[in-house]
Amino acid sequence: MAAEFDAAEAVKFLLANAPEGAYTMVHQPDEESGGGLPLHIACRHHSNISIITSLLAENFSSAKRTDENGDLPLHLLLRNGESVDQVTVKTVLTCFAAAASRTDKNGDMPLTLAIKSTCSQSVVNYLMLQYPEACKIKDANGRSNLHLAFEHGADDRVMLGLLNRAPEVRERTNERSSALSMCKQATNNTPFPDSSRLQWTESPE
Repeated sequence: MAAEFDAAEAVKFLLANAPEGAYTMVHQPDEESGGGLPLHIACRHHSNISIITSLLAENFSSAKRTDENGDLPLHLLLRNGESVDQVTVKTVLTCFAAAASRTDKNGDMPLTLAIKSTCSQSVVNYLMLQYPEACKIKDANGRSNLHLAFEHGADDRVMLGLLNRAPEVRERTNERSSALSMCKQATNNTPFPDSSRLQWTESPE
């Protein structure tokens, strides 16, 4: 409960007096929540970084555990969208770097989840650096991260990063638009900066 309501001092007090609390699973309370360890709850509610750090310090391996829905703490954190900062994401990944390559309950990679949740450009780029292969992996519905970036109005730097790491993207959206034509529409036919580094390919009709 202390982790859910962002009570940092209460969390520290409880861990000091009952450290086993960091290892105690909370059963799924409703259909939306997957319960889990206190770390899951803290990440789900985007608690203060001091709470997340304290919980990880007491139970380092909790970053590797999934809740009852199959979500890692990283997945739960990223669903908070633009309010999530890079420092918190880095803290969680420091404890379990492989989380950057693990899918959530819906089959989405952390990078895909960050784009869909409109996380900041710094968070999305950090995830790209941690697991570049994710740029080439489609979501559970068969959409590429590049198309999702357009759809969710991602920063130009995010789209450049995706294009540089997955220049072979050729798939079409439901509207039968190629990645190139979508890019032209989004930029009013103005080339992206540093376009010489990009390998544009247009899908065949």
